[in-house]
Amino acid sequence: MKHLLLATGCIAMLTACGGGSGSIGAGSSGSADSVGSGGSAKSSGGSSSFGSKRTEEQQPADVTPADTRAFVTLLKSARSDKNNSGTIIRVIGEMDRIGYYNLDLVLADDPTSDTITYQARAAAPAIGRAPITPRSRIVALGAFIPTSYRPNVRTIVIQGLQNTLHIKR
Repeated sequence: MKHLLLATGCIAMLTACGGGSGSIGAGSSGSADSVGSGGSAKSSGGSSSFGSKRTEEQQPADVTPADTRAFVTLLKSARSDKNNSGTIIRVIGEMDRIGYYNLDLVLADDPTSDTITYQARAAAPAIGRAPITPRSRIVALGAFIPTSYRPNVRTIVIQGLQNTLHIKR
């Protein structure tokens, strides 16, 4: 009995690791359930050593999902601070309620344009509350533009929901 269990275990291991080498499994599904079944519908019949070859669809690298975050309601001020390695953009905005998170200046730039364009975006809360004080509606956003990124462009545009701000680089 001990030898029978040992032999069965070895056969199952050979089938799982063999991957279609012509031994007991004859398929390349990589599971012990397919012993003698000739493989599964998912296998490609290749001779890989660790299971079946599966082709998976991959998205092209240049496709990015659309940003579904809301625009910042009102842009109050924007300024740029230069340093040795680039420009820091600082934006102050105002939201209609509190609880927004994941605030970001999203680059929505057209390389043929003579401006660098950002969109002020924020993720809306599931349950937004009315602001307790006017100051609680204020949000701050920022971005960094390296000196090497389109160095000849001097105008930066920040888009909000109700207004757009222009600053010089």
